[in-house]
Amino acid sequence: MIKAMTRLAGLTMACGLAACGGEILIDEPQAEACVVPIVFDDGFLDHAVGTRAAINPLSDHSTTMGVWGWQTLEDISHTLLFSNHPIYYSAGEWTYSPLRYWDSGCTYRFHAYAPHYTDQKGGHAEVRINVVDYHLSIKGVQIKGDNLQTVPSAQQKNVFSTALAPHDVDWMVARNGQLTTGNVRPQVAFTLQHVLAKLNVRLRLSDALAADPGLTKITVDTLSIGELAARGRFDQLYDATPSADGTEEEWTVPSWTPQLTYLRQEPCDANNKWQYIMESLLIPQAIPYETEVRLVYTATYSDARKEQTTYRMPLREVFSTVSHFVSGNSYTISFLIAPDAILFDAEVDSWAEHFETASMKSLKSLGSLGSLKSLGALGSLEKINN
Repeated sequence: MIKAMTRLAGLTMACGLAACGGEILIDEPQAEACVVPIVFDDGFLDHAVGTRAAINPLSDHSTTMGVWGWQTLEDISHTLLFSNHPIYYSAGEWTYSPLRYWDSGCTYRFHAYAPHYTDQKGGHAEVRINVVDYHLSIKGVQIKGDNLQTVPSAQQKNVFSTALAPHDVDWMVARNGQLTTGNVRPQVAFTLQHVLAKLNVRLRLSDALAADPGLTKITVDTLSIGELAARGRFDQLYDATPSADGTEEEWTVPSWTPQLTYLRQEPCDANNKWQYIMESLLIPQAIPYETEVRLVYTATYSDARKEQTTYRMPLREVFSTVSHFVSGNSYTISFLIAPDAILFDAEVDSWAEHFETASMKSLKSLGSLGSLKSLGALGSLEKINN
């Protein structure tokens, strides 16, 4: 027994990090049961609170998360084990240091967000938790307008990686955290949800225009949407997935906040297939009346003649059925360039819809003329012949 106690001295000290029952005297078999580290499994995104599915894992979106964790003995002793502690994803595992250990006599509460605040790309947002209701707040969220679709593609990309979005952080929170007991010792996994919104623009040529023998190409010169608030504060109010109206209450946008114009300046050629040309993060906010969508494109003809068209329209008219951009929603403007008009449609859906089925929005029959609206009645067109 003396030999066993000597060998397990370090293990006993490790168990003491999470011990609820005071001093513990153990032999070898008990030591094996005691020294079970708390392990974090991959979380999931864009599913309802309390649900999990084997799609859209957190590690596809972030390689860090911040965790708070408490250990409690019979509502008497409360120990803070994790205090905004960074957890890192590498080689298929979430790891941290120093390790913490389960104690079978205790209950545990965990809360998380992603990415960890130290993983910001030049930002200065602060993340805190209220120890009374365990709600999270993110102060100083700022968006620069990174565009995932600098090279247009048929699908939304959805992942704001450092390579594609070097300035903007896709903040996510686990609204209800996780409660468990030390005798269960599960792998701790969170269901997280986006707290920002997303703005997408896609376009295509009508089949008739694409088949015009006199047309060589149509090039999108610039796309701009602005101005919109670029800074805000998130304060969690709901443990469950909130309604669309509820998420408005969770965001505060100061009147003095910096303004941002979403801008695409990389020219790209259009064809008769839907392709996204803008996909950017968006601070949830009321849609300003003065914000304008501006699309400029140039038609080049076989006789070398060029015609540039500029279209302008109030953003509030584009999304005429909603007054606010809200958390977790994806807002898409679709342009169909036809021979004598530009047609458009606007959609609002959840980011989750892009992971629930292989038939994504971009593959549906939105492109039929019957489902699109003429821009002539709502916006203005200017044409310049060269």
